[in-house]
Amino acid sequence: MDWASLAAAHSMLTGATRWPELAATGSLAAKLFASVIMQCRNQRVVGPCGSWLSQPFRASPSVDRIPSLAYETSGLTVIEAFARKTPVIAHNLGALPEAVEDSGGGLLFRTDEELLEALDRIAGSPALRAELGQKGYDGFRRWWSREPHMRLYLDFLDAAAKKKFGAIPW
Repeated sequence: MDWASLAAAHSMLTGATRWPELAATGSLAAKLFASVIMQCRNQRVVGPCGSWLSQPFRASPSVDRIPSLAYETSGLTVIEAFARKTPVIAHNLGALPEAVEDSGGGLLFRTDEELLEALDRIAGSPALRAELGQKGYDGFRRWWSREPHMRLYLDFLDAAAKKKFGAIPW
């Protein structure tokens, strides 16, 4: 079963109150939207979302589902979700698991059954969503926000200067 059909089937099973809106981007987004429109009359499709940091309607989503079929080389989607205190359900493949495991801000899956189980766990527990969302946000602040990035960058420059010049000239 493809991810779009799986997401649509899950939406039909869980009902409108759990996942009332759907936003997505990527190569399978159009297929996902078509599946939902055809099968799930209780969901509103808002379309591609672009960067979550710039989308006001994504200020407090319930969960970010990232069912990638191939290796993701960047965990940016996960980090953007964490910046909004949004828990993540991600395929245990590529760069995504590292961000989820480092922060504790989501659930990982390998099979269709594990994806459905993760969706059910998060959909059925506002407390779990809040806990995972907070852990993801704490991880975002600790590792991926501006301050830690600048600290790492400046430390890198200092180390490079020490190696090349024997001292930091600034």
